[in-house]
Amino acid sequence: MPTATAPIIDVTSTVPSKRSVEWRPLVLSLPAITILLIMVAYPTIFAVWTALHQYNPMLPEMDRFVGLGNFQHAFSDPIFRDTVVRTAVFVVVAVTAEFVLGFVLALAVFYLIPYGSSLVRLALTMPMIMPPIAIGLIWRWLFDGQFGLINYGTGLLGLPPQIWLGNTTTAMGAVILVEVWQWMPFVFLCLYAGLASLPSDPIEAARVDGASPLQLLRFIVVPMMKPIILVVLLFRIIDCMRVFDIVFVLTEGGPSNGTVVYPFLVYMQGFRYYNVGYAAALSWLLVIFVSLLAGTLISVLLRSNVQSAPQGVRA
Repeated sequence: MPTATAPIIDVTSTVPSKRSVEWRPLVLSLPAITILLIMVAYPTIFAVWTALHQYNPMLPEMDRFVGLGNFQHAFSDPIFRDTVVRTAVFVVVAVTAEFVLGFVLALAVFYLIPYGSSLVRLALTMPMIMPPIAIGLIWRWLFDGQFGLINYGTGLLGLPPQIWLGNTTTAMGAVILVEVWQWMPFVFLCLYAGLASLPSDPIEAARVDGASPLQLLRFIVVPMMKPIILVVLLFRIIDCMRVFDIVFVLTEGGPSNGTVVYPFLVYMQGFRYYNVGYAAALSWLLVIFVSLLAGTLISVLLRSNVQSAPQGVRA
């Protein structure tokens, strides 16, 4: 009786070779890698090249290699030093005000408004989602010396009208106020989420032991929220250092360069005076400083996480 034999299948012909398996992901990712190189690598290399040259697109015959001359010029330029100080004041005041107001609002909404907090959060986040140009135009109208609502309100209190954006003593304060108004909701949302994620057991145990609300905040809530606070401060400091749109719309750096912050100085050197090489050098100085600052804050954050971790986890 004849027996049926199973057909023999050549398994090696259906399995792709090791070489084809290794090269396939690289071939498939080539378009993305090419776009990344064009969009990131080339501008970065060109920015480095520009920072090392005296480059003016309006006077190409004057272009020449200056090495670190643009960086040396920055440190000897009094306008650069004044702008750095002005930017530091802007960042410190704005971030401090945003953090204090955001933290207070987060505590108030989380603990005092248990019902309807979603509507409060929605209302508080409206400035953050508005276009910066629209925000600048709205506040520019509010600060108007003749028809602004702010002068109208101060007039009801018997105060004389002010040219808020045309006075060197009030222009920077106005810019800081708009920056705080726009980005304080970001701090509020992050800290509110941090409060909502805290474990309730340590807080309840402290309450049973008779801790006051201020003691709970100081010894329980704030230490547990330290990583979130550091992350929020990192984001806000970096974002404040690159503020441009609000300054451009409100004051355009005036009056008398009283609101020229670091990114606006880069803009003026590159797009008004066409000192593109000097502007590129200023940009790299900002990148280096922000990278060092971010590295420092991240190391502090990691160190705090290690210190707050249980002994078994650290081992």
